[in-house]
Amino acid sequence: MQIKRWFSRVRALAQKYRVALICLCFLVILVTGLIPTADYGVSTDEPTQRKHSLITYRYVYTTLTGKPLDIDMPDLEDYRAKHYGTAIQMPLVFAEHLTSFTMPKSTIYLMRHYYTFMVYFASLVCFFFMCKILLKSDVFAMAATLMLYLYPRFFAHAHYNIKDLMFTALFTITLFAMVLFLKYKRKWWLGLIFAFFTALSTNSRVIGVMVLCGCLCLMLLEDIAAWLSARRQKNIGALDYSLTLRRRLLSYVVAIVGFVAFYIFITPATWSDPIRVFIDTLSRFSSYDSWAGTMQFMGEMIRKPQMPWYFLPVWWLFTVPFIYLALMVVGIVFLVVRSFRPSPEGILTNRYIWLLFGFWFLPTAMVIIKPSTIYTEWRHVYFLFPLMVFLAVYGLQRLTAALAGSRFARLRFVAPVLLGASLLWQAVWMVCTHPHQNVYFNTLGRHYASGMTRDSWKLCYKQMVEYILSNDPDDVNIFLPDSINEIQMVFFKDQAHRLRFLEGEKNLEKADYIIYSFRNTVGNNYEVGGFEEIYAIWVDGFKIGTILQRVT
Repeated sequence: MQIKRWFSRVRALAQKYRVALICLCFLVILVTGLIPTADYGVSTDEPTQRKHSLITYRYVYTTLTGKPLDIDMPDLEDYRAKHYGTAIQMPLVFAEHLTSFTMPKSTIYLMRHYYTFMVYFASLVCFFFMCKILLKSDVFAMAATLMLYLYPRFFAHAHYNIKDLMFTALFTITLFAMVLFLKYKRKWWLGLIFAFFTALSTNSRVIGVMVLCGCLCLMLLEDIAAWLSARRQKNIGALDYSLTLRRRLLSYVVAIVGFVAFYIFITPATWSDPIRVFIDTLSRFSSYDSWAGTMQFMGEMIRKPQMPWYFLPVWWLFTVPFIYLALMVVGIVFLVVRSFRPSPEGILTNRYIWLLFGFWFLPTAMVIIKPSTIYTEWRHVYFLFPLMVFLAVYGLQRLTAALAGSRFARLRFVAPVLLGASLLWQAVWMVCTHPHQNVYFNTLGRHYASGMTRDSWKLCYKQMVEYILSNDPDDVNIFLPDSINEIQMVFFKDQAHRLRFLEGEKNLEKADYIIYSFRNTVGNNYEVGGFEEIYAIWVDGFKIGTILQRVT
């Protein structure tokens, strides 16, 4: 009885100061996210993404001002990767331009890392409010936000993945803008905001247009259902009958025209021929075949044509916390049951959740049917994860509500406690393995991790070079068997004169050290004649990096 009274008192205080508690949670998220930013290395894709943005910026600057920009970059019209949208990166290039492109590379990439995290943080805020609107609960909305923030792979990628994680952030913000537009009487200014963020996410990755298509389909469904029910003089409580025909028609115009206008404006590659370039972009990324490398999967080295249909499901099974997956299944079951019982009208009541489910289901089905649209791991479809988290929290909410009204009421706390324990364990794990959260595998997955792709972007190079520099006072020759990635070394500018990087078998004899990220190796063993291992980075029983030193 005393415990129940204490719990009620805590609940009352939390309700009284809920706004302050929410702000405090986001402040903690912001601070704990910004502090470790400098600990991460530079991924192998970052120099390429920066190049894309420089080429686009140069084209925009010369087109709008008529003045040349003195940077050694190819023309956008002839650039093979012009289909990569870089609108979200333009503020970063503008910052470089303010220094006449003399900014040190270490500063450039640190700036990019901080910027990436800040955009991700903004998406977490939007995700919270979207969940709050749809679930009508601050508690469950914050639970969803913490599930997203404390997912280890996302935490790491949020600091350097300006491609996949950046699109995920923009996609999440777009979903929030869509919910605002649909829930609040399709106001034209909310429609413009939605159109802008849809264009921005589509610029980042063309599949972002899916949100616009889904939104338009739902609007059409609402309008048809409202018209039919009005004719039958049988109103459906879930629908808004106050919308005039003029506002309904205007909402389509604002969403479509606004999207097209914003997309063309922020995508310079379309300025010469918008329709052709958009179709080319859609075609290019719906069957992406430019990558021809190898990857580890289930203990084997495979190429894209050999990828099985279960590639994505296995990655989810190995890298997503079990409680997330279980609650997501519960959420889908409740969604189906609540939509068809007692009548199919429940589909309209739950239409926004069905829409989010569709945004998860359709891309998932497409990847399973054609798995070669992704490779190495599942970072290309990270944008699906916020949807999975939302469905999981929806499942948690419905499960606790169902148990509370049954004879099993005492069990309603089991799932929240298990989720809380999982989040706490994830937070501790992230601290203990920092900064290698990008190779998180769950309890099942870690037994297979040595046969799966690990640190494919070679971020662990930073820590391995730090080890060499701190333990060898002389100049060093470092051999990298899986590729030269000197950009990793931008953070060692004070000791750059001591580092010399080698590639090609003919240069192996000159090497003092070999550093390797297990990019093309199954298992934990990597041996080279005449060298011995002196240091390795282990995470949960598998290696992600090793240093070999020449035997003297």
